[in-house]
Amino acid sequence: MFILRPQISPSTSTPPSFYSLLKDRYILVAAGSLCIASMAIGVLESTLPIWMTGTMCSPAWQIGLVFLPATVCYLVSSTLFGMLSHKFGRWLCCLLGMVLMGISLLCMLPAVTIYGLLLPLAVTGISLGIVDSSIMPMMAYLVDLRHSSVYGAVYAISDMALCFGYAVGPSAAGAIAQAIGFRLLMVIIGVLNILYAPLCILLRNPLGKEEKMALLSQDSIVPSHVRRKP
Repeated sequence: MFILRPQISPSTSTPPSFYSLLKDRYILVAAGSLCIASMAIGVLESTLPIWMTGTMCSPAWQIGLVFLPATVCYLVSSTLFGMLSHKFGRWLCCLLGMVLMGISLLCMLPAVTIYGLLLPLAVTGISLGIVDSSIMPMMAYLVDLRHSSVYGAVYAISDMALCFGYAVGPSAAGAIAQAIGFRLLMVIIGVLNILYAPLCILLRNPLGKEEKMALLSQDSIVPSHVRRKP
């Protein structure tokens, strides 16, 4: 604030109500994909180290480093797909990310050493990066298209979905894994991601208010392919 010295002026747009955003089916689909993808990572973080200790007798250094591939790949993919999702369509990248997340979780089942987990964990990091970098701009596009150009509430919903996934995943995963086993839990979470992915097709051409569609179509600053491929 001291260096950039932002100029703050009152907004002329009426912000959409939080309740109206929660009733928007497109925003709910986008928030759900973010929640389910982050829930998968939360489940892994709380159950994978215990499973490695019990089945692989992994030393402490392996348990400490097992999530390094996922972290590095997340950083790379979230940066890369921030640009690619704009080109190929954010709905398509989100769908691809959720399918990859489900497949990577299922590919962990045959692993008997840490080396069998490295590639699936790297793919989980890539998948979460794809979903994150696609959904956040999608939220802004949806609120522009269907409501008003005030973004505080819609980004609050995004953060709520992300935090809900990270909260529910670790809090429930331990008890569920103890009851049904780690492998079956991975099957459930993986299949859930794959089954949810087709809902992202709804985000391909979301319907907007007529006056908002006219405004966006006359905007010469935003390229036409951005509007066609949210």
